[in-house]
Amino acid sequence: MDRFQQLFDDAHRSYRDGRLREAMLLFRQAATVARGFEDHPAWYKATIWTALLMESLGDHAASLALLLDAQSMESPESPAHEMWLARSIHLTVVQKWQPVRSHIQVLFDGLQQWSLGQHCPAGDILFDQAYQAGIEGKWGTVLTYVEQFVAAFDGDGRIKIGGGHLATSACLRRRDFPACRQWIAAMRECDQGWAVEPVLVGLSELELAIAEGQPPTKLLPLLTSVKNASVGVENSSKVVSSLSTRTELLISTNDDPLSRFHPARLECAIAVRQPGDTHDRYGDRLLLLDLRLAGQRFTAGIPAVDDYYYSQPQQIPDANSSIDKREFRRRLQKVRISATEALRYAKKLDDWLECDWRQREVEARIERIDQIADAVARWAKCDTGE
Repeated sequence: MDRFQQLFDDAHRSYRDGRLREAMLLFRQAATVARGFEDHPAWYKATIWTALLMESLGDHAASLALLLDAQSMESPESPAHEMWLARSIHLTVVQKWQPVRSHIQVLFDGLQQWSLGQHCPAGDILFDQAYQAGIEGKWGTVLTYVEQFVAAFDGDGRIKIGGGHLATSACLRRRDFPACRQWIAAMRECDQGWAVEPVLVGLSELELAIAEGQPPTKLLPLLTSVKNASVGVENSSKVVSSLSTRTELLISTNDDPLSRFHPARLECAIAVRQPGDTHDRYGDRLLLLDLRLAGQRFTAGIPAVDDYYYSQPQQIPDANSSIDKREFRRRLQKVRISATEALRYAKKLDDWLECDWRQREVEARIERIDQIADAVARWAKCDTGE
């Protein structure tokens, strides 16, 4: 079984280094070797890790099928950590791909019950509860669970810095910038040897700068830093491209964001083409809506703003007589279509999770669209003397 152990160790090394696809293939090879030796515990162990990597790479259907197949063959000899991991992955798949709150609660109850008689990483359930609170829009609850996760962390299970990133996101939603900076400082102290660690720190730093309304001269080096950190780290390109889109909308303000070669449009195209879970697909719709809203502002001669945190509301001038009215009407139609699609998807997710925060954030954008359209209509009346 030396071959199995070598493959398994290499797979873990690839996983930590951010080479997820390579890690998945190595875990799968390890499972094949174990099956050849009729070593069921080793086969089970490698199979569960294969399922984890499949989920991380976005293939939730294959991950769940492999997971359930392995669980159907559990035995008293199956390794306890991987038995726990299997149940945790099942919860993650449901949280990310079909997050019906009542179903998720059943899985949480099962995890809690199972953990009473088995060893499991001390902070894992707390991390999962923090993530659940986040997708339900309960930002204060996220922070409570993350604090408990960090206190309970024993070096096993979920990576510590992941909890920090959940916390910074919640702080920004609450507009608590000092607390966000404290969490970022704590994230910098995390060093478990994962390639994704500097990526998460960089993302949090850039998100904070955008939320604070920092000038382009501050945003550009942060964007460059997070892009450099993400090179070679699989499964980070989507979130990096999404944030790059929002950053470029604030940096390259002298150019039309909907022009073919505008950096924001190019980054948006990369982001939405990347695979993602149900929440990512909502994020794609929101990103496209915000790109088109930025294009609407540009045509109306309104300065660029960040629509995600919206710390600095749009400033509509009293008049503008140089608008291309035909182009404005075309863009208005398209941005309204994007808003309708984003709202439809927001309602679907909110209904599943028994909340309404996604619908409210889309509706806030619709109000901004209407404000711009009303202003342009008012300017047109002034021009014609009506």
